[in-house]
Amino acid sequence: MTDKTERLELLPCPICGKKVSIARTENEVGERWWFITRGTYRTTRCNCRLFLESEKFTCGWNDDYSLECRAKLTDKWNTRAELGSGTCEIALARLVDVAAKVDIDSCAEILECVEAIRKAVKR
Repeated sequence: MTDKTERLELLPCPICGKKVSIARTENEVGERWWFITRGTYRTTRCNCRLFLESEKFTCGWNDDYSLECRAKLTDKWNTRAELGSGTCEIALARLVDVAAKVDIDSCAEILECVEAIRKAVKR
């Protein structure tokens, strides 16, 4: 388990290579969860709109279970598929499908991400 004072480092976005951050939220019934989102600095933050959430919990933010959920989320985010394993190719196909369904303003940004994936897969 992670020491409560330890800061968990996140790998950059696997698509654009820019920074992401971990944030927390809760809903109206008191369920809480951690999530990965774009970084905090406008010039270096990820804009690929990839998100990942932890399990939900109802304990305090600094309770052991909450911090365990945060550590698991960080581990999931930092786990990367090997290129050529098929996982990247499947993700690319899904991203292309999503890009076709969103509004025009978002398409250019998504297509930039697609091109970054294509270049990475070809290496």
